[in-house]
Amino acid sequence: EITEACIELEGQFFQTEGFRKTQWMQTCDILIQGKPIGKIKVCYLEDRQAVNGGPFVREEYSLIAAIAERIGHTIDRIRGRMKLRQSEAFLRTVVKAITNPFAVINADSYTIELANAAYGGGNAAGQKCHAVLHQRDIPCTGDDYPCSVLEVKRTGKPFVGEHVHCDAQGNPTHIKTYAYPVLDSKGSVFQVIEYQIDVTGQRQTANELKQRATELEETNTALKVLLKRREDDKREIEEKIFANFQLTLSPILYDLEKTLTQDKQQDILKILKSDLKNILSPFSKKLSDKMILLTPTEIHVANLIKLGNANKEIADLLNCSSNTISRHRDNIRKKTGLKNQKINLRSYLLSLE
Repeated sequence: EITEACIELEGQFFQTEGFRKTQWMQTCDILIQGKPIGKIKVCYLEDRQAVNGGPFVREEYSLIAAIAERIGHTIDRIRGRMKLRQSEAFLRTVVKAITNPFAVINADSYTIELANAAYGGGNAAGQKCHAVLHQRDIPCTGDDYPCSVLEVKRTGKPFVGEHVHCDAQGNPTHIKTYAYPVLDSKGSVFQVIEYQIDVTGQRQTANELKQRATELEETNTALKVLLKRREDDKREIEEKIFANFQLTLSPILYDLEKTLTQDKQQDILKILKSDLKNILSPFSKKLSDKMILLTPTEIHVANLIKLGNANKEIADLLNCSSNTISRHRDNIRKKTGLKNQKINLRSYLLSLE
C-alpha cells in the first residue's frame, strides 16, 4: 500500500499512479549490452524501519537488480526481433526490386528458400531448383549443364555458367547463371545465392557478328582473288604489248634505220624509237620472256628458222654469210637457255607461239 515504482526508459516513464520521489527510494540501471538505457525506481511513501542502514532489505535490492536485468534482456530481444523483421522486409523489397531471376537455394537439399517474381516467387519457394528451371527430378550434371549449386559446394567459390532454358512456348533461351556461396559459422556452404541473366540476345548478336565476319572474310578472299587476277591480266597485257613491240615493231624499226637515208627521216625515226622506249620501259622490267632478249636481227633470224629456212637460205635473204647466221643461231640458243642442250631450235621456237 505504501510502495510505488517507476521505470524510466530513454525519456519515457512507466509508473504507478501515486509515484513520487521520496527519501526512501532505491534505484537500479537498466542495461543493454553494457550501456544504460534507463532506470528502475522503487520508493516508500512513509518511513520504514531501517534495516542495514536503509529501509530496504538485501533481498529487495537483489530483486530490483534481477528485474532490471530481465527488462534489459527483454527489450534487447524485442529490438533484435524488430531489426530482424526490418532486415527481412528490406531484403524482400530488394529481392522484389530485382528484375532478373534471383533465388536463395539450400545447398544440401537444392530447395528454393527465397525467390523473386522473375524466378517464380512464392510458387517456386519450397521446390527443387532443377525442377523449377529444367523440369528435372535430379540436379543438373555434365560439362554442358553444370549444376551451379554443386559447383559452389565443391569449390566454395563463386561460379559462373551458362544453360539453355526453354520459355513457356518451348523456345530455347540462353541463361547465364551467377552463383555465390553463403557460409555458416564453420565455413561450410549451406546456402547458394543464384542470379540469372538472359543472354539470348547477346548470343544472337554474337552469332550474327560471327556470320558477318565469315562473310566479310569470304568476300575479302574473293576480292583478293579478283585483284590477283586483275594484276595477272594487267601483267599479261603489258607483256603482250612489249612482246609485240619487241618482236614485231622493233625489227621493222631496225630495217627502217638501215633503209632510210635522209637526215630528217633518221631524226624522226630516232624520236619515234625514243618515245616508244619511254612508253614501254616500265613493261620491260616485268618481263621474263626469253625472246625479248633477242636483238632485232636475231628476231628476224628466229622467225625465218620457224618458217623452216636453212642457214644458207636465211643468209641469202638477209644478204650476209652463212657463218653470220650460225653465230646468230648460237646467240639465240644461248639467250633462250638452249646452249649445250639437245633440243631442236625450230621446235622450241614453235612451242613459244
